[in-house]
Amino acid sequence: MKRKILVIASILFVTALVFTLTNLNPRLVPQKKSYPEGTQTITAIWKGVTLFGHSTGYPFTLEKLENGEWNEVTEKEGAMFHLPAFTLFHGKKFDYNIGIYTDNITAGQYRIVTSMRNDKTGENIPMYCEFEVK
Repeated sequence: MKRKILVIASILFVTALVFTLTNLNPRLVPQKKSYPEGTQTITAIWKGVTLFGHSTGYPFTLEKLENGEWNEVTEKEGAMFHLPAFTLFHGKKFDYNIGIYTDNITAGQYRIVTSMRNDKTGENIPMYCEFEVK
């Protein structure tokens, strides 16, 4: 009986360890994989667990995949970002207003490019959130 309990506890521990290690890599994923043409806001979710505090803000760029290369979509004249910083945690949602770049986003493969700041080292780590517009 004790051996069964030890085996079950070991399996649960290994499962929890594997889950934690596979989720250490922070990433930004779109709430939906594709959006309709004309979409003005993309909701993205921060995933993963980090060992140190990380933060981000609203500034981002928008890129479109054209002929195998990512090209920056030029923002409209007078586009501005609010500059508060937010502490990141698993499951935090962000709405990215892509309408500051274009009034009518067309079909194609896009990505939001932003950064995550490691609060301990001060390093800015680029983050990408790819999505499709159909």
